[in-house]
Amino acid sequence: MADYVDDLDLPRVVQSFALDAVLKPLVHPEQVHIDESIDTISVLLDSTTWKQPASDYVRESVQDTELNLETRDSRSIPGIQIADLAAYSWRRNYTEGDCGTAAGVLHDLRFAR
Repeated sequence: MADYVDDLDLPRVVQSFALDAVLKPLVHPEQVHIDESIDTISVLLDSTTWKQPASDYVRESVQDTELNLETRDSRSIPGIQIADLAAYSWRRNYTEGDCGTAAGVLHDLRFAR
């Protein structure tokens, strides 16, 4: 990928791919499993890390469900801190092979299987 993207943009591109992968079960028609009673989905992202990828994220609407990407300061939103722990554990398991128990729990909780 480095052959096609400027070094300064590479982290942003990777984050954009990661954001798309995480949101895929919610926004791609072939994987949508949204209860019809849900009309809005709000996703909170850590502002320091995800502000630019969230502002770049473009998608077509899925059925009649609206997707809002909001960024907040993780120091004031405990849920984001928990998500950071989950992301760290998942990445460490994928790249280093440790955090296996946490990664197993996260695997069982995923939307897409």
